[in-house]
Formats: sequence, structure tokens, C-alpha cells
Amino acid sequence: MSAPNLSLQLEPSEAGAVVYLPLAPKTLSDAPNGQLALVVFIENNEAGPVRVTQLIVSFTGPPDIAASVISLTMQISSIPAGGTAVAFFEQSDIIILPRPAPAEISVEIYCENYSDPARITMPLQPHQNPLDWRYIFPGSLRDLSRGEYWQGLSAAHASGFGGQLFAYDLAVVGFDSTTNQWTGTRPGTDGTQNEHSRTWGVPVVAMKDGTVVGFVNDMPTNPRPGVDLWSPGDPPEGDSFWIQHGTEVALYAHLQPESMNPDLLAIGRQVHQGEFLGKAGNSGNATSPHLHIQVMKGNQPGGDRPLPHPRPLAFRNCYVLEAAALQPPNQSLLWVPAGNRGLPNVPSLIRDPCQSLVDDVHALFDEIEAWQQALEGGEIPPLPRTPEKIARVEAFIASLRVNLSRKVQALKKCRALNRY
Repeated sequence: MSAPNLSLQLEPSEAGAVVYLPLAPKTLSDAPNGQLALVVFIENNEAGPVRVTQLIVSFTGPPDIAASVISLTMQISSIPAGGTAVAFFEQSDIIILPRPAPAEISVEIYCENYSDPARITMPLQPHQNPLDWRYIFPGSLRDLSRGEYWQGLSAAHASGFGGQLFAYDLAVVGFDSTTNQWTGTRPGTDGTQNEHSRTWGVPVVAMKDGTVVGFVNDMPTNPRPGVDLWSPGDPPEGDSFWIQHGTEVALYAHLQPESMNPDLLAIGRQVHQGEFLGKAGNSGNATSPHLHIQVMKGNQPGGDRPLPHPRPLAFRNCYVLEAAALQPPNQSLLWVPAGNRGLPNVPSLIRDPCQSLVDDVHALFDEIEAWQQALEGGEIPPLPRTPEKIARVEAFIASLRVNLSRKVQALKKCRALNRY
């Protein structure tokens, strides 16, 4: 027999094209790339059942990219006549594309007792949100201690039956100079308590204006890292918000229940971009404090039902850098603006777009305080201490204060520009 009579639909798609998530490069010297992760909807138009045996993804270049055989374990077997099924990438199937990517993508479905595959070919384009619909980073970037950053990466999350292919698990890290490693554990702690985590209690904010369409705020917090109280039947997202952003619905998961914004605990409440939602916690199906974030197509918790419609998730207001590239106290590397792209597909640090101004403000505060203490303590180098030298130091401190005022005003403008 020739090809089976199947109708195929590929997601994510926009305006008749399959879309991939453009990823920020891990450093300024690296090339950008993209994340392709698909859900395939299959409708059987044959008079009898068909059994899918293989799914192959290929591309029409340039550049030339080898075809990929996608795993189908435990996804679909026999599709009855007139029935539908869904196949989806597992995390191990995600394809990292070069940029520019090939112009077209093809998906072939092979079935038992058919010599040829069912095939669909579509244009391949980078995902782009409209200008008025671009997401800010959901973890607060201004409430971290000095030397701390959020950390995350693309193309690493379990598929969640296709719905979480573009999801992120995000945590806060700091550099441990004794081990020369980035760690999520606070200094002087052993990581055995939730409070030992740098992520615990960090504010979570709305990525865009929207409407609350679902929430959970009555699940217990897992008592400590490694102990998961979640059981099947409970919401795996734990204490959480589902917020409608345009045609997409976003999940903000694993919050601390007692911290959730009481003004938003009702269906239909309006949310503003950057508004406080709650504090990062360790509730639901989680083994340590972190923020889980994902976006789906649809207007209800879980997105369109019953089939998953994952959406690429890009950020506009943060800077990123491969964690392995930054070795404090060396801070000389230039960070990469996310620029409406996803996180790199390696563990990456995420920082405030205004961080350089924040660093300048901190440095000026420290310098002013040091000179003030020297002035008050009579330790003005070089000796001897004279009225003329005291006057020069006082004038210098005054100039530092003027510079500090300018930096603070620039910081306010930067944060207003980035709407947080």
C-alpha cells in the first residue's frame, strides 16, 4: 500500500509556518541558535485503524541538517478509523537549529503495512511576539543580593506530554569561591532546609498584563529539599497562578502559598506587567525551591484541551551569560541582551538589564562611605593631614554624591523603560 490517509497538524505554528524559539547566544563571541520542539496532531482518515511506527523530521536547506528520528515510546500505537492521536518530542528529541535556520520543515509519519509515509511540509520561521506582547523575566531581578543571579536554560525541561517543551525551571545562584562553582545554597548553610536556598522567598512577577484564569493556594510546602509531598491527583504545579496573556496562558508554579498576592486570588482579576504574584517556594511536584514557568496557547489552565499547544517563551528585559564563562571576581565579560529570545541552551546566568547602573550605584555608595570614614577617622592618605587636604577630600566626596545622584536618576529611567 502507498501512504496512509492522515491529516497532520504541527505546533507551535504562526501564520501558516512552524516556529522555533530563537535562543540568545551563550556569550557575545558565540553564534545564536534556535530550539525546535514539536507536537504533531494526527487524524486517521482511513476506513480502518492504523499503527504509527516512526516519525521523521527533515529540513530543506541551506544549511544542511540531518533528519531526526523522533522517539514514539509510550505515546501512540493504534489510531482507530476517524480517530486522532498526538505525538510529541521528548526532551531528548529537541533539535538545536543554527541561525539562520532552513526555510522548510517536513514531518513524515510511517505506519504499519504502508510503504510510504504521510507527509506534511511547512515553512520554518523564528517565533516572534508582537511588540505590545513581549514578556519580561518572571523572577524579580532587583531583589537579589549582590553577586546573585537567576539561572536557567532552554531545551532542558521534560516534555510534560508535549506541554512543557519550552518550559523553564529557574533558580537563584551565587558563586562559592571555596569550590569555584555556582551554587543555589546560601553561604554558611548545608542545603537541608528550604530557607537555605537562595531562591526561597524571591519575588515572582507577572511577565505581561493579563487576567487570572486559575490559581491554587492551599497546597502544603514540601518541608525540605528532597522531600516531595506531592501525590498523583494533586496539582503538580503546587501553589500557583494561571494568567491569560493575550492568546496565551502562562503558569507560574511552586510558589509559597501564604505569600500569594491576595488581591489576585479570584478568577477574572486583572494583572499588570511586573506586578507581584508571590514568592518562589517549594510546593507541588518539586524537590527544591524554584520557579517553574511555561506558556500555552489557550484561555484556560493547561491551555487548549485536550491536546497540548506549547508556546515558545522569550524575554525582552534581561541579560544572559553562560555560567561557566563567569568566574568572579572577574566581571569583565560583556553580557548578552536577551532581546526577545529564549535563554541559551546551556546553564546561564540572568541579570537585571540595569545591572551595570546598579553596580555603579553600589560602588559609589561604598566609595563615599570609605572616604567619609577616612575623613571622620583622621586617616586621609597620604599624610600629613592638613586643612587644605581635608577641603579637597570634602570636595571630592561632594562630587561623588553628585555622580551618585546622576546614576540613581539613570537607574530610575532604565527601570521605567523596562517597566519594572
